[in-house]
Amino acid sequence: KSEEDAAELLANGADKISINSPALNDPSLITRLAKSFGVQCVVVGIDSFKDENGNLKVFQYTGDEKTSKHSGKSTLEWVKEVQDLGAGEIVLNMMNQDGVKNGYDLEQLEAVYKICKVPLIASGGAGKM
Repeated sequence: KSEEDAAELLANGADKISINSPALNDPSLITRLAKSFGVQCVVVGIDSFKDENGNLKVFQYTGDEKTSKHSGKSTLEWVKEVQDLGAGEIVLNMMNQDGVKNGYDLEQLEAVYKICKVPLIASGGAGKM
């Protein structure tokens, strides 16, 4: 949630820091972490939800159904923004596919891959490959 938290984790053996909702609340955190620890340390997790119209939306606080909500950002715009801010990797969690054993959303993955200039990790859908 902060540079101090990241420094403590790295000092205790972590190789990278993954942030999600804190980055949505304070996008400059990505830049501050990248400047302090290097872009190779900064992994931004993106919880992406495809709505009934096919729009890709970023959700936050997804660890709790009561607090989970749309962040107001589109997935593709957020992917571009986090890269510009200094993210060294992106973990794309395709929420619609997570835990349903239907495989990855390859259409969504391809759309993100086309604009992603940093390593991209797919999440949500590995139950069926």
